[in-house]
Amino acid sequence: MYRGKTNINEFDFDVVIIGNSCLENILCVKNLPQLKSHKEVELAGCWTSVGGNGLNVACYAQKIGMRVSFYSKVPEGMYRDVTNEIGRSRLTASDIVKDTRADTPHVYIIVEESGDYSVIVSDRNGLSYRPSDLSPQPVIGNAPYVHMDGFTLGSLGTASQIEAANIWLDIIDETGALLSIDLSHALCDNLPDRAKEVIGRAKIVFGNSYEATSITGSDDAVSAAKALLEMGPADVVVKDGERGLVYGSALGIGKVPAFRSEIVDTIGAGDGVVAGTLHGLCVGMSIEQSSRVGAAVAALVCGGHGSQGADFSMRDVRDLLN
Repeated sequence: MYRGKTNINEFDFDVVIIGNSCLENILCVKNLPQLKSHKEVELAGCWTSVGGNGLNVACYAQKIGMRVSFYSKVPEGMYRDVTNEIGRSRLTASDIVKDTRADTPHVYIIVEESGDYSVIVSDRNGLSYRPSDLSPQPVIGNAPYVHMDGFTLGSLGTASQIEAANIWLDIIDETGALLSIDLSHALCDNLPDRAKEVIGRAKIVFGNSYEATSITGSDDAVSAAKALLEMGPADVVVKDGERGLVYGSALGIGKVPAFRSEIVDTIGAGDGVVAGTLHGLCVGMSIEQSSRVGAAVAALVCGGHGSQGADFSMRDVRDLLN
């Protein structure tokens, strides 16, 4: 088990993140191939990066000045890469549990030069991550928010993963922390009842336009944001790609346009939205203002190859906002 930095009991956190980590094998191509026998595809570059929704949100939040505690469980084959990235990102605290039984998942990301990408991933089994895996037991402390990604909430649909996620959710309820969740394709498509259950328990819900429209049966991001609010959360943010963000609360629905910036690739941009928005909420901003911070962080994430390729700070965020 890797325990980052120092005794986490000594810290108060802005956000505790419970989420997944992965290794990204990124291939950049001129154009996606039209499938024909022996079709050649011109390769513009290839990179290896460390990513995963939970790890990305944790690293980006730390970069913009939040005090972050990160919990994750990873297969032995990628353990060193993940812990090295955590050390490089200088996370306030972290607990990474090594799983010696699970195979390292294969994650391949095919990126076009425009920055759009598709993900090919093998089955990620054996990663039901329980608080009892940690010693000492996990500490939420005085963190106002705890964030969980769609994978950790039960995207695989296994009984063990959902049971483990429910234990975390009960701990969060007991501490009084506010739950933040980010939906996933698999959760919304394959386990809609599970997705609706956790949406109803959350204070803030993030999801891209596909996920939001899929789980609500809506036609567009705006109507999906309204429908998500009716499921129980106080705030919602729908990530609508190049069109920006749609945010919603009891005060109404609004839009935040995407920032114009250099795009190397868009990998991790959605996780940047989460990190930036949570930062804004933690310092007392409205959901509208917080969403703007999220859009700015997303734009900065797009400036580097892979999830961890861009280097930025809160100063860069402020410059973009101004």
